[in-house]
Amino acid sequence: MSEQAASGEKLFRSIAAAKPKLVTGVPDGMLAGTIMLCEASKDFPYIACAREEECIGVACGAAMAGERAIVLVQNAGLLNSLGAFATMALRYQLPFVVLTTNRGVLADPNSYDIEKYMAFESSVKTLTPVFSYPLATMPDDLVPAAFKWSEAARRPAVIALEKSL
Repeated sequence: MSEQAASGEKLFRSIAAAKPKLVTGVPDGMLAGTIMLCEASKDFPYIACAREEECIGVACGAAMAGERAIVLVQNAGLLNSLGAFATMALRYQLPFVVLTTNRGVLADPNSYDIEKYMAFESSVKTLTPVFSYPLATMPDDLVPAAFKWSEAARRPAVIALEKSL
């Protein structure tokens, strides 16, 4: 089994352990294995969206109903949805978890991803704390811990998942 496939299964197990009501997202190569497992899950629906702002809207709606929701997006996608994130999630203190792949980091130096990383660092982190973990070595209880933080803080928990060197 490849490292990426193993990481995808580990992330899925952490998601399932958090007992979300739903998971929503858009396609991302680093999350492909996790997304496929979420789509196949009988414990919660995976809601595929066309744009990241829609994912934030779906998660906000679930949180307003008192349900746990998880968003799966790339860092550039979270940047695309900052208006919805700020005016809904932060404004109304809605707890949910955003799992974002942090593209353009030291272990992922594609020229087209560097600006994504720099913009993510300079914008998202000014709005809310971002907790970063290498995807391959993330703790098993990462998503349940993120929900615990999110619910205590009354705001979304953003987890930046990164490739390892």
